[in-house]
Amino acid sequence: MKFFFIILILGIFGVQCRQEPRQSSQSQQQSQTQSSTRQATQKEGLKSVVGGARDITLLMDPASESLIGKEIIQTLRLSRFPSRIENTFKVRKPALEKYHISKLWYNAVLVFQMDSPATVAIETEKYLTADEKATIDREGILSIYRESVWSFGQHVYFLVARDSVALLKKGDSYARRIVADIEARLNKDMADEIYQYGLNDERVEQMEKFGWRFDLPSDYSLYKQSEGDRAMMYRRRNLDPLIDRIITVHWGPATEVELTEDRMKQMRDKILAKYSSGDYVGESFLFFRKCRFSGRDALMMEGNWKNDKDMIGGPFRAYLFIDQETSRYYMVDYYVLAIGQKKDRLMRQLEIIISSFSPESG
Repeated sequence: MKFFFIILILGIFGVQCRQEPRQSSQSQQQSQTQSSTRQATQKEGLKSVVGGARDITLLMDPASESLIGKEIIQTLRLSRFPSRIENTFKVRKPALEKYHISKLWYNAVLVFQMDSPATVAIETEKYLTADEKATIDREGILSIYRESVWSFGQHVYFLVARDSVALLKKGDSYARRIVADIEARLNKDMADEIYQYGLNDERVEQMEKFGWRFDLPSDYSLYKQSEGDRAMMYRRRNLDPLIDRIITVHWGPATEVELTEDRMKQMRDKILAKYSSGDYVGESFLFFRKCRFSGRDALMMEGNWKNDKDMIGGPFRAYLFIDQETSRYYMVDYYVLAIGQKKDRLMRQLEIIISSFSPESG
């Protein structure tokens, strides 16, 4: 007997996270948009979703759970910031008989065998075309994308495996592709919110005079600068004194640096100790890896910064690379102070901002 396994992931656009409450005419426009969305939902005959963009509901039958249950759950949680300690998504696992309710969730994941007597198995097979089933027979596994299947604005992923062998061999890697797509959409929605009021044009023009730039949001300002040390620091204007977000750019002649772990740590300690009240890199949870940043080979360092004088600390991430065209090195660093709060959202905001960094001016 041939078995099929399906992983179904549902999600919708729109991230329900706010940095601080804002009162503006745009918020009124957003309320009007939400009202229009509710009307559109009623017209389509689809129900409204439950939960938020960081919530995932997972349903698994016993056989599928025994095969790759733990791996799928950990993959869907997605640990990136800070230093892969916090999870991006919260995964809930209700009883299988709550399938109909779970279809309404913002993100839902269903894992089951196709010949299962569960209603979900019988119902979802109709969403697979003959060509898709043929591909599954031939390749062993396939991920399929659909929109607005059960709720208005949903993003639906079918991950179908031919049998248990294919599921064990490729299931987790395909789940990683799906959650990467969900994460990309999360980042896009966050970027829309970060830049909803545009850029700090004055500071961006100043950056270009130094021969580099990135898209600095309008609610970020220049914090500290030293043209002598070739260092610029930017800070988000906060209403909450317990939250701080700092971006630092440091640059100079390429002949002054080597892309090594020791050298990178020394550079960061020197700059941040001088311009951030004695901050330094902690030795615990310190990671390095080679990567691509701004289209160039780079060394990434992430971990925890500390300040013994103020008895505070938090997560940071930095990128060091050499631009061959300008014969310069650049170190782009960001860190967060968020006492008693989750850091993933704040770190993700800063990662989105500095991902626009470019050595070319103009």
